[in-house]
Amino acid sequence: MDTAEAFDWYLLERIEPWGEKRADYRAARICEAIIVAQGGKMKFADIIKMFDFEPTPDQTDEEILALFKTIANRK
Repeated sequence: MDTAEAFDWYLLERIEPWGEKRADYRAARICEAIIVAQGGKMKFADIIKMFDFEPTPDQTDEEILALFKTIANRK
C-alpha cells in the first residue's frame, strides 16, 4: 500500500466509519431509540460520548492531515 492509498483509506474511514467505531455508532442509535421510546430526553451526541473509549490523540486532525500531505509529496 502506498501513501496515496493509505490516505484514501484514512479519508474514507473518516467519512464512513467501519469496524468497532461503526458498531459503537449503531449501539448508540439503538440506545437513543430505547431512551426516546421510554420518554427520555437524552440526545444522540450525549449517548455516543459514552462509547468513546479511545484516548485523545496527541495530534490534531489538521496536524495528521499535514503529515499525510508531506509524506505524499515525497518521492
